[in-house]
Amino acid sequence: MARPVKYNSFPQTGWPMPSEVFWGNAGGSIAAPGAGKHIHVLGVLADNKCEIRQTSTSGTILAHIPGDADGLRFPAALDMGENTAAHFVTSDDVTVFYYIHDTNIQ
Repeated sequence: MARPVKYNSFPQTGWPMPSEVFWGNAGGSIAAPGAGKHIHVLGVLADNKCEIRQTSTSGTILAHIPGDADGLRFPAALDMGENTAAHFVTSDDVTVFYYIHDTNIQ
């Protein structure tokens, strides 16, 4: 059963609700969320190196995580851009913690 998508704003004091979780076998993608919405990646778990790319598996690299990416957390949310898919290029399983920022919610 698919989980409903939650659209969150990001108040200055922190996240308004728990993050979404994506799991992919040998990488994977989170689809573009729609106009006015941004995927914000909070952290990645992966056994091998992982590249976080925009738009497609050959798109712009926003982050390259070398070697063992277990438990990697970012010091801030990584913004994928408005209505842009997030792609995780790795040779193994990947778990991604993220939320969707809706710029229409203030």
